Amino acid sequence: MAKKKDNNISNLLTTKYKPHIDGNSFNTKESILQKLKEIIPAAFTEGKIDIYQLKQLLGEAVNTENERYQLNWPGKNDAYKILQTQTTATLMPNNENGINWDVAKHVFIEGENLEVLKVIQKSYYGKVKMIYIDPPYNTGSDSFVYADKYADTKENYLKKTKQKDDEGNLIKEGIFKKNNKENGQFHSNWLSMMLPRLYIARNLLKEDGIIFISIGENEQANLKLLSDEIFGEENFVAQFIWRKKAGGGNDSDDIAVEHEYILCYKKNLNGIYKLPLEAKTIENYKYADEKVNVNGKYLLKDLNDPSLSDSAGLHYDITCPDGSTLKGSDNQWKCNYATFQKRLLDNRIVFTPQKNGIWKCYYKTYLNEEKGILKIDKNGKPLPKGRNPNSILYDIGLNKSGNDDLKKIFTYKPFDYPKPVKLMKHLLQMCTSNDANDLVLDFFAGSGTIGQAVLEQNSVDNGNRKFICVQLNEQIKEEAILKNTHYKTIADITIDRIKKVINTIEPDKKTIGVRVFNLTKTNFKIWNNTLNKTVEALTKQTENFVETTMPNTSAQQYLWELIVKNGFSLTTKVEVLNVGKVPLYYLPKEKYLYNFNNYTNALFKKIVEIKPACFVTLDAIFKGNDSQKTNLIIALEQLNITFKCI
Repeated sequence: MAKKKDNNISNLLTTKYKPHIDGNSFNTKESILQKLKEIIPAAFTEGKIDIYQLKQLLGEAVNTENERYQLNWPGKNDAYKILQTQTTATLMPNNENGINWDVAKHVFIEGENLEVLKVIQKSYYGKVKMIYIDPPYNTGSDSFVYADKYADTKENYLKKTKQKDDEGNLIKEGIFKKNNKENGQFHSNWLSMMLPRLYIARNLLKEDGIIFISIGENEQANLKLLSDEIFGEENFVAQFIWRKKAGGGNDSDDIAVEHEYILCYKKNLNGIYKLPLEAKTIENYKYADEKVNVNGKYLLKDLNDPSLSDSAGLHYDITCPDGSTLKGSDNQWKCNYATFQKRLLDNRIVFTPQKNGIWKCYYKTYLNEEKGILKIDKNGKPLPKGRNPNSILYDIGLNKSGNDDLKKIFTYKPFDYPKPVKLMKHLLQMCTSNDANDLVLDFFAGSGTIGQAVLEQNSVDNGNRKFICVQLNEQIKEEAILKNTHYKTIADITIDRIKKVINTIEPDKKTIGVRVFNLTKTNFKIWNNTLNKTVEALTKQTENFVETTMPNTSAQQYLWELIVKNGFSLTTKVEVLNVGKVPLYYLPKEKYLYNFNNYTNALFKKIVEIKPACFVTLDAIFKGNDSQKTNLIIALEQLNITFKCI
């Protein structure tokens, strides 16, 4: 009897009604294991990490002691569980709320940022050049801690993230609770909120990607330790001090606090660029020679520098134009004799007579050279050298500047303490280029400052930077805003700011656009592997999967969920190809063809005509006609077209 029961269960598991889509987000745990297997296959036994084998392979590089230096807090393990928990959520296009959808390269996503990060991880893994975030500073008045415990089930977590008001807007108190300083886990709660978000942020960065994190005094020390753990302390770039106020304020009873911090980390490779020279510095390059059209003008630097560490190779005699000699015993030159001779032959040495009859020796430094190497852009045009960014951001916009930025757009101030656009542009110049199609991400978008900065910087240097901004559709509480505007949520303000900036830069809206998406639950039924595998339970679930899709779902919703879960970009170009009055959706770059309507001979002819790399459709289009479906599969195999049925 037991054997017959097992056979029935096996048949149910392999039924045609089982879905052919992995509705889950990127699997962080499997990704880590796969990478480790590729690097250290001998450290695995029966598919699991063997810590003793790993220690044997790496020797003292593996620490298995209970007492070791690390950042720890109550709830850290549960925070990692939240990170590893996959989501079946997806993104729904909101065409009406965007601008110029067909050519838009910028993206705004309305939804809870951890879920959004998990959803977009497949599409943007290793593709983001710069991330900037301005998370809650944990002052004791912030509401950011999930109302459920991190040990709760994913089902309970999702229930709480779907609490909404009558108009469908998320109620922040339904998801988050206030993190009071009296709370015994005041710092722990904040760290547990940040850990999974920073971990996914690292996954999204390119190898030369850079992340900037604004933070105040309360959590600066903890954030540094947490970021060292996630990004690696060897990838720490700088802790910038940003002067936010002129003269301080009442932030502290004892000190007038004028500053905040911006922590900066790289993914692996250096991605920090030189900043443009200041105008007063460029003015010092006032001399010209035969190289001026390429190398630019030059300034003179004294070849003698006694401040250098003494070296025998820097003491040699130099013959002046009148035959006199500058003794090496009296001078310490900045370069060795071979380099001096090379510069002399290249007309880079200048002798200047002094009033006392003694000559001085200078060398030329050209504007378009960096350490003697000519700087050119992708078109071969010479570029002026740059300067290293300063660790103290003294005159890069104040809090007041951020308020003024908003007032220019809204005529009033809908946000407290928004970051100034000038500061964001400064960070953009540190690690993005106008000719590299760099992608910028902000998943605590707030008022949308980073979006405005990207748009305006592109207009200044003809750049092609793109942004993704993520903001929770949190209810606005301020009565003045609710009374005098049409805004209901913070996300409403964020996207409207972005659109107003686009309208200012390009009033006709022909080449600049933004696509808007909303975080939502999946449009497909997800096979539940956690159910008891009894005949009754499996039979009931199988009957439910006669239709694999949710009712009342549009073709656009199906299409964009599949685009996201196939790992394609949110700015993917989609062409609508009609078969009679029936639309097909084609991705020309990816060569994917999607169909959500009934199967016909005309549809098959169109598939043959287009010959995509992959044809994706719903099982329901065959209306239970298995032979029709089988014939299509065979025909597509002969045409070397991959077939995916959901």
